[in-house]
Amino acid sequence: MLFPNAIYLESGKYLRIKSDPFNVGSQAIVPENALNGTNNDPYIVKTMRFDDILPVLKANNIRNAIMKVDIQWSEAFLCLTANQTFDYVNIPVVLMEWDPVPHHRQRMKIVIDYFTARGYTPTVDLCKILNISQAFQSWPGDMFWIKLNQSEIC
Repeated sequence: MLFPNAIYLESGKYLRIKSDPFNVGSQAIVPENALNGTNNDPYIVKTMRFDDILPVLKANNIRNAIMKVDIQWSEAFLCLTANQTFDYVNIPVVLMEWDPVPHHRQRMKIVIDYFTARGYTPTVDLCKILNISQAFQSWPGDMFWIKLNQSEIC
């Protein structure tokens, strides 16, 4: 399923995204720039809360999933709006791009707190457990959050 929206704290807002002509995947929302509409500007996106996908998951009877998260410093917005979805769907493995740039460390701390509170363990190569105290110093660019007691992977 594809949702053409940016994950944010509120649904239905229009926000500008930073463009990077050398890396289309590096576009990130700019929360300070709320707008009234798109005006056909390709760098304006409509927002949604992560839990907005729950009716679609229920309608399709999706109760188990794995997840990939690569949303350019908006991971905290996912965590702050995903409780209902994570309560309904068993998601034993979450692959996440980890990029704790200094001006987004507070957001990344929200991510750490969210997943650890839900019983996830940070790992690399699926089963090598990462030290949470080193999250901002030595975690790799791609990591996994795994529910070790449910995933049966490790």
